[in-house]
Amino acid sequence: MVYMAYSFKSEIFFAALTKRSWCYVLCTCFHMLYTIRLAREDQNVLDQGGPAGVVVLYILLFVGIAAARRCFLYNTKLKLHVQRQTVELGAVSSLLLVCYDAVLEVDDTLCLTAESPQLSSLLLRSQRRWCGKSFLECFDDEDQDRLRTQIAGSISDGKSSAVMALHVDMLDADQNRVKVELLHARFQNLSNERRFLIGIREIQDCYVDSLAPLPNDTFTFTTTPRDVGSPRAAPLDGASNTVVFEVPSFEILSIGQDVQQLCQDRFLRPENILDLSCDQSRFAFCDQLQHIVNSQAVELASEVSPVSHQVSFNLLGLHSVTAMVQLEFDHLLDTMGPGIEGVALTEANLRKLNDQRRLRRPSTSSSRRSSSRRSLSSRRSSLRSSRGSSQPRSKTLAL
Repeated sequence: MVYMAYSFKSEIFFAALTKRSWCYVLCTCFHMLYTIRLAREDQNVLDQGGPAGVVVLYILLFVGIAAARRCFLYNTKLKLHVQRQTVELGAVSSLLLVCYDAVLEVDDTLCLTAESPQLSSLLLRSQRRWCGKSFLECFDDEDQDRLRTQIAGSISDGKSSAVMALHVDMLDADQNRVKVELLHARFQNLSNERRFLIGIREIQDCYVDSLAPLPNDTFTFTTTPRDVGSPRAAPLDGASNTVVFEVPSFEILSIGQDVQQLCQDRFLRPENILDLSCDQSRFAFCDQLQHIVNSQAVELASEVSPVSHQVSFNLLGLHSVTAMVQLEFDHLLDTMGPGIEGVALTEANLRKLNDQRRLRRPSTSSSRRSSSRRSLSSRRSSLRSSRGSSQPRSKTLAL
């Protein structure tokens, strides 16, 4: 009987630790037969029922251990399944956060199941608890009906619905409308409850699908600027394609509406006139401007009527354009400093602007750097030939 007591405990541990069911059944059968053999030699066991009592005891023990073993295995598999589903849901949410501003989970009544700091940041709502709150509270009345209708149609479908996108207006903390895009998909959790995974992305007002093409590949703007009284003059009336900049620093003083709109569409903010050109035509555009400055310095100082010149460059990397350039001379500024310093300052600013662009573009090829050095050397020679003359103080580029 001592053997049977210890063997029962060992059998329980073996049943709980073994992975294969047939191993437990086979070992139990051999153990029962060996116990029956020992029971025939024990008089006390024979008095209590003999081998039949041992068989009944083993059957009851086998059923109890099998039921307990099944519960252990079910709990283990359930934990693994929950862990795997949690990891998968977290991975999907992480991927959606790359493209969307907020990712949240709602139930079939459109109530949030967890807190969402991303949603609070998107709607500018601080210290707001979202768990258990209705998701429809963030939308306008009309959009609430649209969203409720689409979600209801997804719930009525017995099969798993496809991913759907919807454009709606959300309300922030100040009740301002925020245009967003919703991406939602339905799934079921371990309790067979319907859940929705929703991704929210804000649609920026400055976003444009495509830029309208210009009329021709090469064209000429013929807007003629009026007299510029000082370098800090206001934008020219009726000259929407005109850009006014200062010669020594090449800083843009005023810019027309059409050119400004092109820069805004390209998300650019030009600070000097060379920023209007792309990298490929920047050095050629720089050479043309310097040549015009050197050739007209003497004429402008002697009060000769300025002549318009043409320059060709690639406007913002869109198209090749031909622009009219006209220099205006300011005698008041010229009396404050000699003209030769203005020429040297022009050369220094050109070199500085080109060096800044090369620093922003570290992948420039060696051939372009060599051409840059050749263009700079040619500008130095042209500047030396024009020394002793007065320097124009402002310049107008008519696009």
